[in-house]
Amino acid sequence: MKNELFHGIFLVVVLCCLVFSKGANAEESYLEKAKSAYENFDFEQALDLLSKASTDRLSSDKTYLASVHLYMGLVRFTLGQRKQAEREFAQALRLDFNVYPPDDTSPKILSAFKKVKSGISPPARKEETHMESRIKSTSRKTDIDIGRSQPMEKSSGRIWTWIMTGVGSAALVSAGVFAGLAAKSKGEFDEAKWASDAVEKRDEVEQRSLTANVLFGVGGAVMVGAVILFFVEDGSNEDVPDKSTFRFQVGLSGVCATVRF
Repeated sequence: MKNELFHGIFLVVVLCCLVFSKGANAEESYLEKAKSAYENFDFEQALDLLSKASTDRLSSDKTYLASVHLYMGLVRFTLGQRKQAEREFAQALRLDFNVYPPDDTSPKILSAFKKVKSGISPPARKEETHMESRIKSTSRKTDIDIGRSQPMEKSSGRIWTWIMTGVGSAALVSAGVFAGLAAKSKGEFDEAKWASDAVEKRDEVEQRSLTANVLFGVGGAVMVGAVILFFVEDGSNEDVPDKSTFRFQVGLSGVCATVRF
């Protein structure tokens, strides 16, 4: 009788283990299927499977959930959603700082992942975290003023003409630089081998071209203003009362400079 009872209990335990093992394998397959979909360039299917994997029973495991967010980042980066990809990478690293993309990952994606990782501090002990929060709290309240109302040199001649000329020239030079960068990105776009690289270079070309056009417009407008000021502004060197002041303030919370004319 005792042997039969023992065998019955043993059989129940074995069956329970098989059931739970089968359930775990079924749930784990969401992540594995998502990996397979990603490798086969079926990105929408991969996102759907990863969304299911993030809410299954295994998601209570930080290492498992970190892998889910990592692959979400890989998929979104490939789709050109760089900001969302970086957020997924950051979430994965916060869950498991040792998580890392697979070996066949695009160099561009690896570079973005490493950049995100460099901005996240490794897990710290509770004592260190508490000390850092106290330092940050103190830095908000501490401010050191090392300069007060220092008089500036007196204005003379066509000072605003030359200031606007310098600003306009700087804007035009910057516009030329961005135009050159846009041309460079266009060449890299034409030679891109990876889909993620091509999407990123296309965005770079558009952004840098827009910046160059804006700077050309601003620089041209400022230069026109400088020409007008050249004929309007008094070019004499007579001393005039000057109430200009300069205030420079630095502290643990930052640096601030104030100029008044």
